[in-house]
Amino acid sequence: MALLDIKNLTLYLDAGGETIKALEKVSFSLHEGEIKALVGESGSGKTLVVKAIIGALPDYWRIRADRLTYKGQDLLNMTYEQRRQIMRREIAVVFQEPTSSLDPSIKLGEQIEESIPPEFIKKRWFWERNKHRKEIAIGLLHKVGIKDHGRWMACYPYQIPSDVSQKIMIAMALASEPSILIADDSTRGMESTTKTQVLRLLLKLNKTKNLSILFVSHDLLAITSIADTMTVLY
Repeated sequence: MALLDIKNLTLYLDAGGETIKALEKVSFSLHEGEIKALVGESGSGKTLVVKAIIGALPDYWRIRADRLTYKGQDLLNMTYEQRRQIMRREIAVVFQEPTSSLDPSIKLGEQIEESIPPEFIKKRWFWERNKHRKEIAIGLLHKVGIKDHGRWMACYPYQIPSDVSQKIMIAMALASEPSILIADDSTRGMESTTKTQVLRLLLKLNKTKNLSILFVSHDLLAITSIADTMTVLY
């Protein structure tokens, strides 16, 4: 069974009394341990597909699909709370501009610690729990290749370069130990060295953690270096 299975996903936009078909009959599946690329030019609807999966489309969008399931569970017919639980633990997303997803008024260390699910903290007393939470946060940073954790955890988002901010977003996405990581155009605009580092990191996570990845991009060079299969949007 596919982890993520989509068949004939169609999106309609209700605007000014008119109904506009923005996306028509998109179908693909993502299996355990697979890296699937979702390919298309700007405006082809890649981000709309991601938002439909995670339930982030505004009310004026309407979704139709023969099938939109996660581990056989129908995402479209779930309650808000059921969908939220899956997004909190099972499916993580890293967006194109990581700094826009970070709170500019809070240090990075605090934001990483806040992303760790409470049930992962096993200690009894609050001071032990705080220490354990920080240890997990440091471990996440090491996992994504950030060794100088003390330096970056003490920074605010505006103080860090783009490659570090992207790795931190990936670390936060991994905090819940998800089954699927969606990388939504996460290497766009990066210089080649930084892009290579991020792609290598995603490949490493796929191989060592059996992490399934939906890699959304229009960068064919990046796609050919990382993806097992691809779906093209026109």
